[in-house]
Amino acid sequence: MDIHRIIRAALMECDRTADTLAQSECRLRLRETLRKIPAVYRQVLFHHLVDRPPVKYIARRERVAVGTVLSRIFTAKRLLRAAWEG
Repeated sequence: MDIHRIIRAALMECDRTADTLAQSECRLRLRETLRKIPAVYRQVLFHHLVDRPPVKYIARRERVAVGTVLSRIFTAKRLLRAAWEG
């Protein structure tokens, strides 16, 4: 499952729930799942999905090769998927 779908599904699940407590639990689950990912991957994934700069910009900012950024994004998605499902 694509990382965008996982996050979107979690957010949609929260939106469908009228109960504030249930919404808080959904957000908490998403935050806890993201915390399970090592910071180096989480940061790159966050910038890629939220800030949406070009990969070259992320590479320059992190002072790593573009290939490294792409690899970290791929790994972060895989780790997030595993943590969400597991």
